Amino acid sequence: MITLSSIKYHNDHRGVFFEVPNEDALVFKQTSISISKKNTLRGLHYQWNKPMGKKITLLRGAIIECVLDINKRSINFGKTFIFEVSKDKNPSFYIPAGYAHGFLALEDETTLLYQQTSFYNKDFDECINPLDKELAIPWQINKKTIIISERDSCAPSFSEYKNRNILWRNQ
Repeated sequence: MITLSSIKYHNDHRGVFFEVPNEDALVFKQTSISISKKNTLRGLHYQWNKPMGKKITLLRGAIIECVLDINKRSINFGKTFIFEVSKDKNPSFYIPAGYAHGFLALEDETTLLYQQTSFYNKDFDECINPLDKELAIPWQINKKTIIISERDSCAPSFSEYKNRNILWRNQ
């Protein structure tokens, strides 16, 4: 289940302090940060061998987040969950393993902190095309202004993903 969290910011003359909300019973093995330019589209990424849950906290900027259920045994398989993320709206959220994740940066220098339950493994890191017509994700942007990696723009469609025989490995 995707968990959305609010953050209590403590402001004074020195600046701001806040605590990243905790997820009970989770051990994070890797921490990463991404910094994106406005109109950058990343994803939809997932890791199928030693799949990772991701606690994501917005440090700066704003995004449109898309989470896609890719667990073929789930009743929500193929469903997208789309929500806005800003300092005041869903600034921290948890995505369990079995979902693909992507986002559109709405501001320059949008900065996300990732806490992951598994280590990144480039050999099992995969992507589903975030511009896939079947998914029809409402990114709310002119496709001509999107900044996207070649890997993400050339990624397989969701139909191609559905036809793959991926053996999810938890170990």
